[in-house]
Amino acid sequence: MHPHNLPLEMRLTITILAILSILLASCLERTPAQMVLWRETLELREQSTANPASLEAKQRYVDALATYLHAYPDDAEALALYETEELAYARELVRRGRHNAAIPYYVSILSRNPGHAEARAELETARAQASVPREKFDELRRGMTQEEVRELLGATRPGWTHTLEKGSSTYETWYYRKPDGSKASVGFVDGKAFVAEYDGVIRLEP
Repeated sequence: MHPHNLPLEMRLTITILAILSILLASCLERTPAQMVLWRETLELREQSTANPASLEAKQRYVDALATYLHAYPDDAEALALYETEELAYARELVRRGRHNAAIPYYVSILSRNPGHAEARAELETARAQASVPREKFDELRRGMTQEEVRELLGATRPGWTHTLEKGSSTYETWYYRKPDGSKASVGFVDGKAFVAEYDGVIRLEP
């Protein structure tokens, strides 16, 4: 008999049983102990979403996902969430100038998904900007805006700037890490590059 020819009550019963079967299957995907850990992870996700500016909240959520996946490495939903959050967190670290801190997250993504083109390209950029070679400083020109310098050298690390108001002018210095661990700097007057220092003072040409 075709399903549409069944009595209405029987069709409703079949529909309800099908829905219950789907719900039961979804519940059986995770054990009770697994569900406890999963709910805790999702709560941290909600906290992170509610406070997107907090790197600490994001870190707790990403760490919780990592802990969950360590216990249940085959959970596809958790794996997808972890990759998304890892990439977003790495990008936020890069935006804040913390390139060295971002590198392990890109490496982690690629260890599971070697074909992730965005993560691979961004990892190369983060590694290049974690320390700035002399060649990059040689491309500086006097009068460059801070945005142009940021585009060339990358964002400075938090706390690696110094500002001084003198008379009607604003003097600002941005510091960068050199490959040997020491610091290089770019000096601005009223937002325009004026001088730089690497192994010595670099007199910038227009």
